[in-house]
Parts: sequence; C-alpha cells; structure tokens
Amino acid sequence: MKKRPLAYTAIFIVLSELFGLMELWPGILLCSLFLVLAGWKEKSLFFLFLISIVLVFYVHGTNAKSVMYQEKERENTFIYATGIVTESVGGENPWFYLKTKDIGEKTIQVKVTTSSCLVEKGDKVQVKGELSCFSEPTNPGEFHVNYYYHSIGISYQCTSDQVVILEENKNPFYQLSEYCSKRLKEFYVQFMKSENAGILSGILLGDKTGILEEDKLRYQEAGISHILAISGLHMGCIGMSLFHFLRKRRISYFSSAFVAIFFLFLYTIMVGNSVSMERAFLMLFIVLIGEVMGRKSDMLTTLSLVAAVVVVKQPFVLLHSTFYLSFLAVYSLAVFPAWIDKIWQGKSVWKQYFMSGFCVQLGLFPVFAESNHYLVTYSFLTNFFVLFFFSYFLTFSIFVSIFSFLLPEIAGFLLDFIEIFLEGIRFITEINEMLPLYKIRIPHNPWWWYAVYYVLIVLSFCILGNSLNDRKNTDEHHFKGKLRNKNFFYVICLWIFFFFGMYGFHHQGKLHVAVLDVGQGDGILLKQEGGINLFIDGGSSSKKQLGKYVMVPAMDYYGIEQIDYAFLSHLDADHISGVVELLEMGKIKKVVISAYTAQNHLKDSELMQYLTEENTMIVTEGMEFHRKDLNIKILSPETDGTYENANESSMVMELSYHGKNMLFTGDVGEETEAALLEKVSKDIDLLKVPHHGSKYSTSEPFLDKINPANAVISCGNNRYGHPSEEVLERLVKRGIKVHNTKEEGAMVFVIP
Repeated sequence: MKKRPLAYTAIFIVLSELFGLMELWPGILLCSLFLVLAGWKEKSLFFLFLISIVLVFYVHGTNAKSVMYQEKERENTFIYATGIVTESVGGENPWFYLKTKDIGEKTIQVKVTTSSCLVEKGDKVQVKGELSCFSEPTNPGEFHVNYYYHSIGISYQCTSDQVVILEENKNPFYQLSEYCSKRLKEFYVQFMKSENAGILSGILLGDKTGILEEDKLRYQEAGISHILAISGLHMGCIGMSLFHFLRKRRISYFSSAFVAIFFLFLYTIMVGNSVSMERAFLMLFIVLIGEVMGRKSDMLTTLSLVAAVVVVKQPFVLLHSTFYLSFLAVYSLAVFPAWIDKIWQGKSVWKQYFMSGFCVQLGLFPVFAESNHYLVTYSFLTNFFVLFFFSYFLTFSIFVSIFSFLLPEIAGFLLDFIEIFLEGIRFITEINEMLPLYKIRIPHNPWWWYAVYYVLIVLSFCILGNSLNDRKNTDEHHFKGKLRNKNFFYVICLWIFFFFGMYGFHHQGKLHVAVLDVGQGDGILLKQEGGINLFIDGGSSSKKQLGKYVMVPAMDYYGIEQIDYAFLSHLDADHISGVVELLEMGKIKKVVISAYTAQNHLKDSELMQYLTEENTMIVTEGMEFHRKDLNIKILSPETDGTYENANESSMVMELSYHGKNMLFTGDVGEETEAALLEKVSKDIDLLKVPHHGSKYSTSEPFLDKINPANAVISCGNNRYGHPSEEVLERLVKRGIKVHNTKEEGAMVFVIP
C-alpha cells in the first residue's frame, strides 16, 4: 500500500459504497479488521485514515439506498414540474429526461403520449403527469429496471400529454453538438445501407436507436458488443491524436491539452454521458494534465481514482454490470499483460493485440457470464481480429465524418471502405455462429464461485511466474524437462477442478420449480438438473412481451437454451401468450396439448400457425411420462368428455419427483375437481391453485382429498377479484402454506 496509497484509498471507497448499498455490514467489519491488523503491523497512521474513509463511505452508500426507498412515497403523485431537458429521443414513442427542482433536484423520464410536441436537449419545459417508480424484478433473471435508471441518475418516470416548451435551448454548445449529431446521422443514412448507418451511429455517436435488434444480438453473442459503446479508444483517438497533432506544430503543452480537453467536452455533450464515457473522459483528462505538468500518470492509480469519483457521484452504478464491464476491462489491460510478459516473452504487434483481447475476456468472464448467462467460446479470436483493425477503422471513420462537413460527396465515397469493414464483422459473426460449441450456457452462480475464479487467476500467474524466476537458478535442461511442465500441469489441474466443480454444482439432480410472476396468468418453469426442462403454461393478460422480458430471462438464469416440452393446460391468452413468443424464437422443441383441446379449440387459436407435426405432442387422460426420476401423469381432460367451457377442460397434471408430489390444475373449476377425486393422489406437496384463486374452484372436497402442504396462486392485478376471500379462507383454515405471486413475486421450490 506504500507504493500506491491513492489507488488503495480509492479502492476502499468503492468497496465501502458497495457494502453500503448492499447493506453488507460484515464486509465493512472485515475491511476494518484487515486495516487494523495491517496498520498495527506497519505502525502507520495511514491505515487509521483508511478506516475512517471506509466508515464514511459505507454510511454514504446506505444513505443512497434509503433515499431510493423514500422516493416510493411520491409514487402516484400528480405533479406540475418545470426543468431542463437533458436528453431527448423522438420517434413513435418519444420520451425525454427532465431535470427539475420541483421534486427535490431529481431527474425524471417523461414519456410523451403525443408526438406533436418535440423537445430538444437543453429546452426548458413544463410537464403535467403522475409520477411512478421504476419496476423491480420479481422473477429469476429479470432485468432490474429500477437499479438501471438510478445508475444513470433517473429517479422517476412520468407519462404526460401536456408538455409546454417555456424556453428553447440557446446554449451554443448544445446547439452545435445537436447540429453535428443530426448532420452526421443524415450523412450516414444518405450514403450507407440503413443497417450499417445505424451501427456507425452507435460506434461514433453513441446512438443505438438505429441498430437492428438482430445486429445487437449478433455483436453481443460474438463478444464484441463493446465496440458499439463509446469508450477510451474513442477518447484516445480524438483527444491524444489532437494533442500530439498540436504539439508537432509547436503549440505549448498547456494550449494543446486545453484544446484537446475542450473538443472532448464537446464530443461528450454530443454522444451523452455514459459510465464508459465518463471513465474515459476523466482518465484522459488526468493523462493530459500529467503531460502539462511533465509527469507520467500511473494507470492503476488513475483508474482507481476515476472509479471512486464515478461511484461517489452516483453510487448506484455499482449495482449495474456496465460499471464493471467498463472498469474491469481497463483493469485487466493494466494488470494482466505485465504478468503474461513474464511467461510469454517476446514483443510483436500480433502478440499485443492477441493479449489485449485475451486479457479483457479473462477479466470480464464473471461479469459477462452473470449478466448474459453464456460463454462465447471463440470471442477472444473475434476480438483479436476486431481490435487489430478497429483503431484504424475508428480513426478513419472520425476523419471521414469531419471531412463530410467540407466535401460530403467525396466523404460519401470514402464511406464505402467503412461499409466493407462492417460487412466483414457481420461475416465473422455469422461464421462464429456456425462453429461447434460457439456458445456455452452458464446458469446463475453464487458470488463466491467468481471470487474463487479471480483467486485462481492470481494463483495461476504466481505459479507460472515462479517458473521464470526458478529458471535463473536452474540449468536449462532441468527447467525444460521438469519444472516448467510441472507448473503448467498444476495450473491446468486447478482450472479443470474449478470448471468440473462448477459443472457438478449444477448437476446434483435437483428439480427447480419456478412459479413465475407473470401478472394475471400462469407460467411455471421446471428445471431438472442434468435432465429435461419444462414449461407448464406461459401467458399473461396483463404483461406485454412476456416471453422476452420474463420467460427467456428465467431460462437464461437457469442456463436453459431450449425448452424440451411446453405443456399447455388450455389455449386462453393468459396461458399461451409467452409460449407463442418462445415458438417464434425457436426456443421450444415440443408443445404438448390434450387431445380434447386439439379437437375442439386448436383451429381457432393463434398457436395453430406455429405448430407442426414435428413440434407437437397430443396427450390423453391416463398417459404417463418418465424422464429419469421425474414422472408425469395426465389426469384430465377426457378425450370424449363434455365440458361447460375451455377452463373446465384444462389439462391437469400430477408430477412426482423423489417422493414429492405436485399438482398443476390450469383453470379447472368445481365440476372438473369433482371428477378428479378418484384420480388424484393423496397428500400433494405442492398445489398450483386452479383458476388463479377463483371462488368457483378449489372446493373443500377437493382440498380434503389432496391435502396439500403448499399452495401457490398465480395472479396479478385483475378485475375478477382473484384470489377470492373464500378460497384463501379454505386454504388457511386447513393449515396450508399459501403463496401468492401478486404479493411475493416468483416462488421457487427446490426438490433435492
């Protein structure tokens, strides 16, 4: 700590803020204990200073969290707010960010219900509407919308049909940046394919609205989505290139740095202030100040100080993966190459670019795995190619963009070379998808797995680094024959043990039953470790795009690429809307429906267009399935039965696994329940309460027969009164443990 006191101070500030936000007081105790012991050993007062820093910023983090909770008190409050627009997006669903003092120096996202009112960045406007807080995840793997918006400084959202522009923006910096941004976008669209124009706008201007979803996904799955974000490479190309250009013309250090920083400031205004942009700007600012003072900045100290500044300014960045992806990438480039140089000696341009891609992937693996739940096997090779050419591409693209203001026709011709590069990247990503095992699914892991991962990296470099140190004291023949091979063998064994341990951790034979919070509807995901994956229903009448925002994230969380069987109780929208989305995505192998439903309801369902002979299974009453230790029995409906409505003809399934029995009932009512009394087992461990808790189901004779230990009600806000007081009373008086997704979110049961 004596060598880099500022770096260690900044690191402890970041850790303290994180522990404060997560309310992890044991973490603060461990940090304080470590510093006390270190200070006692070193006999230094610096450690007492660090302890005070730890405590102060822990309190700062907890206060930030409490403020977020206090904001909920304003939810559903009707407001008139006046403020300055900090960002604006038009299109079919226009919105803007409004910074206002009317609710305590907060920024809100205003969604405009009319497209006739177009506001620009910097305008002073007044809005009228109802405040609401951002949603929090209630399902496994669901995106934390509230944390994300707080990480970029947005506290509330508001839908408004009354937006009044009080004063148009007259700030010359804003006007210049808006003009340049709009002019460049029009230039790209005029001379390029629309999909490539959108990508170039994302790379240079930070505007991703024009990038096709399939291109975003392709870049992400190839492990190169980072080039779509404004980063240090952009700032370096602009800032350092301009600085060195001016210095070669014998402009003073101070003037050159001032001009470079000024242009970086304008660029930041134009592209927006993201975490990666803020990090890159501050780091380059420190580097340029160092050039003026004749001092060389230390990469680790600079990066740590910038991280501390970003975190203290907005603590919630610590709860979003963008912060870690941005800073860990640079930390990896600052630390790992020096360690690798001790093992792999020699210098070449190819080695430098290969190491850059490899080191970034090595450092980001835990964050990428936990945020995306997969590993791109060949990403380091893709990054090797892209990074090797990307700096030249970026410099050329910036030159062409600036040149377009002078001679647009000639600049438009030069855009053809940029398109060739973008088409090359698209070709590489498509080839990537054709390779075997190009993407490996990684389910959610506990935090300590990733802590072990980083410890193993350090340990591996220590072991391999010792090979080089021991080489100086050992003859060449002995080193080559024994020592080097032995150390590499140790490292390989460590990593084999780690990955096999991770594999074994997720293949213990457990069955995960996740009753998802789908709003008003049903959706139950069953994950059998080392076995099959099922959905029982999957639809909602209250949540849009259920498949995209709830079902797929849950699948990713459990490391599921495809669902083996999707059992549909019946074909109402609140049971199949999400399944239809998954079929469109190709994420379901087989859809299972009853013969009664196929004969009487299938032809009129939207599901019909997605079903084929290969992906459809028709089942009848009494059929049983055995998959490893999982047994599934179809209890209803009868193929030739007569039912009052589609709800009564719902498929009823009894599942058993390792001695535990579960009953899934669709939307059946008392009529079908009476018919099930002779078919269903006694002592059910888990009951999915029929028809979302309707008073016309879950009858007393039915409950007396099955005697469930646990009952789950799947419902959301609805006009039907689900769940009914009568049903709740029947369940409670029998001592049944009742769970409600409306109140508790998704319920996950794990059967060992």
